[in-house]
Amino acid sequence: MTKIVELIISEEEKEDQDGVFAISLVEDPAIDEYWVALSKEQKQLKFAKVDEDKRLLIAPALVPNKHIFRMSEDGSDYYVWFSQDTIKKASELYMKRNHLQSTTLEHEKDIDGLCVVESWIKESPIDKSVKYGFEHCPIGTWFVTMKVENDKIWNKVKNGDVLGFSIEGFFTDKMQTLSTQSTDEESKVQLIKEMIEEAETTYLESYPWDQCISDMKSEYGDEETAEKICAAIKNRTISYSLIPKIKDVFKKSYKKKSKKRKEKKQ
Repeated sequence: MTKIVELIISEEEKEDQDGVFAISLVEDPAIDEYWVALSKEQKQLKFAKVDEDKRLLIAPALVPNKHIFRMSEDGSDYYVWFSQDTIKKASELYMKRNHLQSTTLEHEKDIDGLCVVESWIKESPIDKSVKYGFEHCPIGTWFVTMKVENDKIWNKVKNGDVLGFSIEGFFTDKMQTLSTQSTDEESKVQLIKEMIEEAETTYLESYPWDQCISDMKSEYGDEETAEKICAAIKNRTISYSLIPKIKDVFKKSYKKKSKKRKEKKQ
């Protein structure tokens, strides 16, 4: 069965790294969406003279919930996809980090003379992307308009050598993130189990069970009552010793997460 992976922007350790850092001009865009190249006089795939062109490329950068084919280093196939929320955040970080002029050709060569001059998220069916022929793109699609002032690249556009956008960036595998969180929770549970076992051992060393039963039988007369009282004493004593330690485990975990958030905001 082919693996399908949701990619997200991490809320934890990689917030300063995750996101889109460049847009590449490619012949075969992975999202299967091709741009509209606008000339000065026309809004169709026709071109005026180079010096009269607007040289604008308009196309989706990311489409929500669309499965994108990928191949891992070991040769196995898989698909990735992005949610609306992830795409919105990626578009915002792209602008915030000023990657507007970070462009490549076929993900291999850095190119100059190109700049994203407009970026927007489709929020309703009545969107300006419709007039460019993208009415089929779903709500949440990230569109960009790119200005091309590089003659060689513009010629490639007109010749059909490059046909769309493809993003470059770092994202986090959501399942790996959930797995890490699960591992953290499992570690806490294991630590608490060990603390309970240690507390029981300590208690029994200080007041052996047989000694308690003997004392309570002498006090209350029968073994059943003695066992109930000894169990209550044991549980209460262990609880009193454990509660502060368990609270400390969760407090340290909270402080660790808060520290990471503060570091990311600085």
